[in-house]
Amino acid sequence: MLYRQHSYKQLPALCLMLLSVLCACVPVFAQKADAGTQKIPLQPGWLEVAFIDVGKGDAAIIRFPDGRTCLLDTGYAATAETVIKNLRKWGITSLDLIVITHDHKDHAGGYPAIVREFPAARVIQPFDPRDKSRTLRVKPGDAVIEGKGFALTALGPSRPFGDENDSSLVLKLDFEKISFLFAADILAEAQADLLKNHPELKAQVLKVPHHGTYKKNSATAFFTAIKPAYAVITCDAENGDVPDPGVEETLQGLGATVLRTDVNGNIVFRSNGSELAMQP
Repeated sequence: MLYRQHSYKQLPALCLMLLSVLCACVPVFAQKADAGTQKIPLQPGWLEVAFIDVGKGDAAIIRFPDGRTCLLDTGYAATAETVIKNLRKWGITSLDLIVITHDHKDHAGGYPAIVREFPAARVIQPFDPRDKSRTLRVKPGDAVIEGKGFALTALGPSRPFGDENDSSLVLKLDFEKISFLFAADILAEAQADLLKNHPELKAQVLKVPHHGTYKKNSATAFFTAIKPAYAVITCDAENGDVPDPGVEETLQGLGATVLRTDVNGNIVFRSNGSELAMQP
């Protein structure tokens, strides 16, 4: 594996760096979730993926079947406390992995506050923002964390793109028969690159890239290749940040149940590797 590792003792320097850069499935019926304070147990051998409601931003908590934990993106600085409360709600006191898919404030803004509360064994990004050569630190095919029956694997980017969104780290989580595709904020160019390099992209759950906003219908081919059973859109209608017209209809036409964090709140899936269900 070619990614760089950081011990939690190195995190203050990483905080400063990030701050400088920032300046078969079971039918589900989701309801608005409350972060609360009650710790939520997870049955041994099960996988859990929780998409946290941080407005038009991304933050997902993954609990793996072997007990390890990952925070995939950290939301905004202003929503860091929401992520912290949810980590505590799930009984998490430290993190085995933090992934920053790219350095935009809606994905990396909460990092400094979160890492002060939760020591992290590793922190990875696709590129080091200080690296003028834009050398990939995580390459397609690298498993960033893996165990018995599961792997979280990088699919992209295959190269630096002109748009930072297209240079987002795209990850696929496979747990036996169940798959999640975390597409970060990739747009048309990176979507086409991903389809070219990974023609078999099907996944039961898609984290819809770029909050469902694209030029015209540029994401249709991408959605069609994945054909998700569930499509999660992180957005915020209250502040005018909603998917483009037709995006939800396109996904629904492919058979997906569309879930939005501004409507459903936290969106939590659990799986035993053969079945997939949403938790209330």
